[in-house]
Amino acid sequence: MQASEVKRIRKIRVEDLEEISRIIMEVFPEDCNIIIRYVKYIYAIVRDHSYIVEINNNIAGFCINSVEYGRGHIMYLAVKSNYRRRGVGKALLCVSLIHFFYELDLSEVFLEVQTENVPAIRLYESLGFRIVRRIPRYYIDGSDCYVMVVDKGTFRNFCESMCISLLDDYDLHEVGSLFSKSSRHDYYLSN
Repeated sequence: MQASEVKRIRKIRVEDLEEISRIIMEVFPEDCNIIIRYVKYIYAIVRDHSYIVEINNNIAGFCINSVEYGRGHIMYLAVKSNYRRRGVGKALLCVSLIHFFYELDLSEVFLEVQTENVPAIRLYESLGFRIVRRIPRYYIDGSDCYVMVVDKGTFRNFCESMCISLLDDYDLHEVGSLFSKSSRHDYYLSN
């Protein structure tokens, strides 16, 4: 990271959809046509739960989330290749998990991940997710997925303080009052 970098996390806006579509083409090339059509529909429904990271005013990655049957769902997490291995994906997941567990008071969050995507699986495991089942031929290309889940207790016990520290590097003023630096440390530790 360069000292002059300005890193910000904020909720997704409609004007971000074009850049999100470009990131989708880079990260999910085999599924991009379907996802791009779907993402505009998704945006209308889940924009209040979805985030982007900007570094020096450039979108570095996004996380599209929803609430389904009382559980948080990490639907799409994507980071541009030139911003990978810099904590962008982890920061997006941290903001999403804090939103689900503390703002919405949900007890569980789940996601799907390709069984061969070992770096993503390791990232999710680092935030307390565990594999609960395998779904054969889940993706368009016929590959399998794992369903991974993390509950609020696991997040609180193993990952919360790491997320709080990681998010200190980001401007979060557009995300919500829960994420202000003055309140988040006290709030998380008291709940």
